[in-house]
Amino acid sequence: MAKGQRISPLVVQEALASGDDRFLELLRQVDDGKAVVSLVERWQKDFRPWAREQMLAFLDGSLDGPVDRLIVKRLFKRAEADRDDALMGAFMACFDRLARRREHAR
Repeated sequence: MAKGQRISPLVVQEALASGDDRFLELLRQVDDGKAVVSLVERWQKDFRPWAREQMLAFLDGSLDGPVDRLIVKRLFKRAEADRDDALMGAFMACFDRLARRREHAR
C-alpha cells in the first residue's frame, strides 16, 4: 500500500474472518480509533486457535504503532476479565520488554 493511503476497516475485517496472516499488519494500519475498537472486539470473540495465535504474535512484536496502545488496553482488559492466565503471562512478558533498563556505575 502506498504511503498516504488509508486502509478500510472492511479489508481488516475480511482478513480476520478468513484467517489471513496479514491481519496484524493490516490492523496496525487502521487509523480510526472507533474502527480499531470494533475490530478488536470481533477479534476477542473469535475462538479459533488462529485468533489466539495472532494475539500472542501481536504481544510478541514491537508495540510502537499509533493504535497499539488501544489494542493492548482492550486485549488486556478482556484477558483480565476472563482470568486467562496464559494470555496474562504473555502480557507480563510484553510489559517487561517495554521497561527501559540502564546500567549504573556505583
